[in-house]
Amino acid sequence: MKILLLAERFGHGHLKAAYNLQKAFGEVAPNVEVKVLTMLNLIGPKIEKIASDLYLKILTHTPEIWGYVYEQGHDKEKDRLRLVVAFLYKKKLKEVIRKFKPAGIIVTHAFPAVALDYLGYRNYATVITDYDYHAFWLTQNSRFYYVAAEEIKEKLVGKGYSRDKIYAFGPPIDPVFAGEIDANAVRERYQIREGTKIILMMGGGLGLGPLAEAAKTLTDINKEWVVIVLCGHNQKLYRDLKVLGRRNLIPVPFTAEVPEYLAAADIVITKPGGLSTAEALALGKPLIIINPLPGQEQRNAEFLQKKGAALYLSDVLELNKVLPELFFSQNLLSLRQKAAKLGRRDASINISKHFFQNIGDNISGGD
Repeated sequence: MKILLLAERFGHGHLKAAYNLQKAFGEVAPNVEVKVLTMLNLIGPKIEKIASDLYLKILTHTPEIWGYVYEQGHDKEKDRLRLVVAFLYKKKLKEVIRKFKPAGIIVTHAFPAVALDYLGYRNYATVITDYDYHAFWLTQNSRFYYVAAEEIKEKLVGKGYSRDKIYAFGPPIDPVFAGEIDANAVRERYQIREGTKIILMMGGGLGLGPLAEAAKTLTDINKEWVVIVLCGHNQKLYRDLKVLGRRNLIPVPFTAEVPEYLAAADIVITKPGGLSTAEALALGKPLIIINPLPGQEQRNAEFLQKKGAALYLSDVLELNKVLPELFFSQNLLSLRQKAAKLGRRDASINISKHFFQNIGDNISGGD
């Protein structure tokens, strides 16, 4: 049996979600061949690079444009962009399906879902990685929807989608979160004394967000705290933080050991990407979100704040007042409890297991 996972590189979390599911299938169904593909790369590496660079530039320099586009199309299940995506994808996607012959497909990005729907393919599932939905993700032929929370499931049911095809398993984080994670590994690595507060800052795989400014603010507030910044692929951020040379500041370049850093943290300051927040929630870590990007990040932040799992700050300077108080208040315990309640440590395992068990049930694929 073969299973195909389709994603795209821009957004970073979408591709990571696909690889997390591939890893989970390795545990759930080790004899199944599972392949991860990014369609734009197959269509043309130059097209993929242009799309990725454009997406990053918009988020970095003119995020309000992305926010406007996102909100304008939030509830529109039909628009011209769908036709453009379908036209761009259809030839290569048909070729991939014909050659690989998958028993089923899981998409972790909306573009492949739109193209599969256009082709009339029915044996696929859609993974929505954020704590909200966007109409672009919604297609008529998707066999299953795997969503982040029960609230998202209810919204889709309210839009007329069948309850029995929607599963709130949570965003597909690394299956390692379903097991035991050494909370002392990071303290031992950097010789951090037991009892010292650790604040972990994350900007996703791209290292976006006001991380440098926030790191400076935090290390000034209390010299006894240790601030660890996961810089992702943002090499400039890593260099800038290293140059500061502060004893209680630890910048970390891209690492595969995010679970260990999360396990060691007392508080997590993060951009509210679907996977980034889901990883922290899985370990019951209190979240602080600062000035999220418009669009899905804004929606994620609002959801987490409403559920009581995160503090939502509009400016880095608010940390001066909020953080010292938080460490000595009951609010910190409340944040931990509500984060743990939202967390889904075994999301990837549950998604892969459900899809594998139901992949052959009275389904006919398109071509």
